[in-house]
Amino acid sequence: MVDEQGISPLYLASMAGSLALLRAILRSSSTTTTAAASFPVSYAGPDGQTALHAATFLQNSAEIAQGLLHWSKMLAKRADNSGSTPLHYAASAGSDEMVKLLLEHDTSLAYIADSSGLFPVHAAVITNKVSVIDEFVKHCPDSDELLDSKGRNLLHTAVEDKKIAIVQYVCKRPEIVKLMNARDYEENTPLHLAVRNGDQGITGARASPRRMDHFLRDNIKLDSEKESKKQASLTQSLIITSALIATVTFAAAFMFPGG
Repeated sequence: MVDEQGISPLYLASMAGSLALLRAILRSSSTTTTAAASFPVSYAGPDGQTALHAATFLQNSAEIAQGLLHWSKMLAKRADNSGSTPLHYAASAGSDEMVKLLLEHDTSLAYIADSSGLFPVHAAVITNKVSVIDEFVKHCPDSDELLDSKGRNLLHTAVEDKKIAIVQYVCKRPEIVKLMNARDYEENTPLHLAVRNGDQGITGARASPRRMDHFLRDNIKLDSEKESKKQASLTQSLIITSALIATVTFAAAFMFPGG
């Protein structure tokens, strides 16, 4: 049975991270009684989630996920109301252990997009965790070709979100560095996005000089925190663009005339 919010005991056991509770509930589904056959164990959770979705939120929940998959393999492909599979959640959470477990269970999970057109590898970019992206590249070598609703690959997404570690990872991997020349549906390469998002540090624009005493006299106060964030963002853009340009230059040196 589920409560008024559609949450089952199995979902709660998974959220609690209790392997003992999970096993106790699942044992009831293995009974051969008529009652059990009429009322199978529910795995339901809120917003269309399943107990396996819940397991992806937790650290060290591999045993729970394995128990659920052993009980019902189809849970891996069950999507919630947003079209997100458990792999979307695991990738977004930055759990390389869970991503590896799910991909070893079924690599086809990497090729299921959510309702917004985002594949799990795009969700993984958000975490800026190279080990997660590496799992996708190892288990699904062509996952680098997956495009979101804007026609953007994982490098486009990394540049747009200023995930430096992912950009550097791609630039150092010969088998996926081709992503640098890919264009989205608006004909933008990742370098186009890097330059567009680089603000004045990328475009070369400079503010005109101004005396600090006049600046302060006009009662304009510097927001140090805001300026610090601005500088950090600018530095990220410069690093990303430098990495992309350096790789393009390096690749160009090996091109044959007319190639």
